[in-house]
Amino acid sequence: MATISDVAKKASVSKSTVSRVLNGIPVKEENRQKVLNAMQALGYQPNAQARSLTLGKTDVVGVLVPNMDGPFYGSILEGCQQALWSHGLYMIVRSTHHDRGSEPNLVKLLWEKRVDGLIIFTPREIKERPMQALVKDLVASNFPLVVADGELDSLSISGVWIDNFEGGYKATKHLINLEHQKIGILLGPDDSPESKLRLNGYKRALKDHALPFDQELVASAGDYRSGSAQRIFSQLVDAGATAIFACSDELAYGVMEACKERGISIPQDLSLIGYDDVPFARLTTPKLTTVAQPLGQLGQVAAGRIARMISGEEREVTQITLPTKLVVRETTGPYQGKSSSH
Repeated sequence: MATISDVAKKASVSKSTVSRVLNGIPVKEENRQKVLNAMQALGYQPNAQARSLTLGKTDVVGVLVPNMDGPFYGSILEGCQQALWSHGLYMIVRSTHHDRGSEPNLVKLLWEKRVDGLIIFTPREIKERPMQALVKDLVASNFPLVVADGELDSLSISGVWIDNFEGGYKATKHLINLEHQKIGILLGPDDSPESKLRLNGYKRALKDHALPFDQELVASAGDYRSGSAQRIFSQLVDAGATAIFACSDELAYGVMEACKERGISIPQDLSLIGYDDVPFARLTTPKLTTVAQPLGQLGQVAAGRIARMISGEEREVTQITLPTKLVVRETTGPYQGKSSSH
């Protein structure tokens, strides 16, 4: 079994430098990377229980997500894990499964498990009283906390966001540039702040291009699952949509399946744009045009911030917004002068 001496020799640094890295004490970044690389190469595992007792630290970050199904949160968690590992930290992940009331309960559970910090991805209940009270307690105790892609309002918390308003605007503008005027939008969960922001971006793009907003062209799937899109799809088709902006790639996939059943050709009869750019978006037939979210980067930035808060390097509340990117593939095309209704 490798020892600290073995790690120091492999990294060409002193044992005290290795000890400083293990204990979260700042060292030169070059030396920290050497130590981490040596630890990984040698399979060195510090005695976590002994360190926890000595330092009052666990080197574990709690991570809370609404669900772990599908590729969306997988991409985020992979980025999160990579960044935490580079700082010598590990993560324990818990899912709310979208169960009402589980968010504050799981936050409290992780806090009581004495994790060194907490990251909450896309929270749904942060504006409600139980979570507000709990978050205020966390902030008052100087507990390292980062919220990613959530509504903070007046809460003084470090946060990372993806610009969902911008993403909604880009998607809609792309369809307008293809001369579509009856553009449907397929929303996700009714309580999701990101859906609201994408809808606001959609509305602004219509307004900026002198197109009327039509409530009949707005449909809510209630979640981001493809099956939900298939159930609600007819509402937009019957309203005469010649293009649809689906607020997730899974919803877009559901639209594609519904189109196959109804003999609607994409993009000849109906243009379609998704949101997220998860891996399967480039594997569909035709390949899906979408708005790429920097999911891995969201995880990395949130994890980097929590790591610096735990080490004491970052004490002030910091907030950052990450941009989206339009990825044009094969599911959008020029308006053909007819409705998609079949």
